[in-house]
Amino acid sequence: MVQRRVHSCPVLCIALGLWALPCVGQDYTVTDLGALPGGETAWAFGLNDAGQVAASAMYNEASLFHHAVLWDDGVLTDLGQLDDSGSTFHSFATAINAQGHVVGGSPVPSGFGSADRAFLHDGTEMIQLPPLARGALCFAHDINDNGDVVGISDTGEIQNNKRIIRGALWIDRSPQDLGTLGGLYSQAHAINNSRTVVGASLLDNGPSHAFFWSAGTMTDMGTLGGPSSRAWDINETGQIVGWAQDATAARRAFLFEQGTMTDLGALPGAKMSEAYGVNDTGQIVGMSWVPDHGPHAVLWDGGTAIDLNDLIENDSPWTLQLARQINNSGQIVGYGRLEGATRAFLLTLATCAADIDGDGDTDMNDFLTYLSMWAAGDPIADWNDDGIINTQDFIAYLGDWAAGCP
Repeated sequence: MVQRRVHSCPVLCIALGLWALPCVGQDYTVTDLGALPGGETAWAFGLNDAGQVAASAMYNEASLFHHAVLWDDGVLTDLGQLDDSGSTFHSFATAINAQGHVVGGSPVPSGFGSADRAFLHDGTEMIQLPPLARGALCFAHDINDNGDVVGISDTGEIQNNKRIIRGALWIDRSPQDLGTLGGLYSQAHAINNSRTVVGASLLDNGPSHAFFWSAGTMTDMGTLGGPSSRAWDINETGQIVGWAQDATAARRAFLFEQGTMTDLGALPGAKMSEAYGVNDTGQIVGMSWVPDHGPHAVLWDGGTAIDLNDLIENDSPWTLQLARQINNSGQIVGYGRLEGATRAFLLTLATCAADIDGDGDTDMNDFLTYLSMWAAGDPIADWNDDGIINTQDFIAYLGDWAAGCP
């Protein structure tokens, strides 16, 4: 479902020759990425600059079975799973690179049960990535444009009845252990084209800290005054985002650059926020937990936290809960609630519908062209899409025209 850009203006300011009042409207259109047959739930996690989305969707809602999917130009493709023996039923996609290659995890039979294995889908087939030596399970979290993959793998060792898990980097599909900040566990969440990896690792005294790893060295990024932190993404300029606890132990979204961690803030009335994705222009997406309303998807642009629900159509049926990634065109993916179901969404900057002649600006020529179409009853003049061309359409167009192009 794609929603059209609509602005509303309370007065016929232009027609009356008055100064236009500010008009409230939407900056993004929302696309529902759909669902697989047999399911209605979906989540979107990865996005490339071509607008392709790596997501996961239920194909058996009653049994909670889900598959990795690729959304491309309106088509949702089931990527299947690693195991075709009929003993496992899942796969989950986390990221996609410029070539359209998707990574994630899918269980395979192991001993008396199953174990997650990382996969790379190269556009033709789902390829299993091996765990670290002596390991039994692994999961992929990100892939860069060179085909390097990061995620987690167990080492085959067990302490206190728990598997030791390490951040892993696959180069040419061969894994290496990224090490830790002194503790037993680490996780790698993202990698850029310079092969800088970010994630989180336990310290030798217990808490988990965000790290960045480059050329064999893992660096502790610290916190915002609290015990723990986690890095979720890195862009091509080296900006890193994630969450860190402050002195009150509240999770706060952060931006880390040039050795400094900055608190990005939260939505009004909220104490908690997390950042998950950053593009190469420094736009950041994530979520903030709003009291009495739950999680709301957030865009940080120019240092300001903006509720993405305020940037879509005013009467939209969506509640955008979490934004996972933003590409260099400003498109955003994530998931939210739509008519009682959790659905994956793609946000795209709204087109300038009032620019009828397509010259990139709303001027008198556009206004006179619309006025002529409206007077003639041209179907294009039905601006609010209610099937009737009347004064309400004229008012709606005036709102768009007065607001101008984004």
